[in-house]
Amino acid sequence: LGELTPREREVLSLVALGHTSAHIAEQLVISTETVRTHVRNAMAKTGARTRAQLVAMALALWGAFDTGQSSAGLMTREA
Repeated sequence: LGELTPREREVLSLVALGHTSAHIAEQLVISTETVRTHVRNAMAKTGARTRAQLVAMALALWGAFDTGQSSAGLMTREA
C-alpha cells in the first residue's frame, strides 16, 4: 500500500473504518465520485478486485484496530 497517494490512504482508512462514500465525501469536502475514484485507484494499484478485498489488504498490512482509533493512525502506520 506504500504506492498509494496520501489522499488514497486517507480515503482507504475511512473505508476500512466502515464509512460510506457519502460520509467520506462529506468529511473530506469532496464529491462522492472523487471518493469512488480514489477507491478505484487504490484497487488498481494494489490488485484488489473488490472494495472488501482492498480493506482486507489494508487491515492485514496496517494491523487490526478498534473502531475508536482515528483514521490518521491508520494512514501513518508503516506496512
